[in-house]
Amino acid sequence: MIKKDIVRKLAEDSSCYKIPQSQIGDIVTKMIDIVIETLESGEDVLLRGFGHFKVRYRRPRPINHPSTKEIIMSSPKKIILFETARDLKRRLRMAKPETRKDEV
Repeated sequence: MIKKDIVRKLAEDSSCYKIPQSQIGDIVTKMIDIVIETLESGEDVLLRGFGHFKVRYRRPRPINHPSTKEIIMSSPKKIILFETARDLKRRLRMAKPETRKDEV
């Protein structure tokens, strides 16, 4: 599912029938922008029932350079972790797996 599909589903929902699809698209885009800005500032984002985005600092660590086999230090960086909400994990565990066309 992509952002366009989310906007379409919201527009089709009976509780949003008076809101134009273009406005719903702007709202979804603004929400995503707010989440990105919050993560960039180093704060965590908690969406109840969905999950928790956490920003973590990864310290420098030794790695092997592939061509020279020299050990160098990686640069420190921030990474984003996602922890799924318990209710969502439970719902996914209870759902029957679907076979996809590209899987055998």
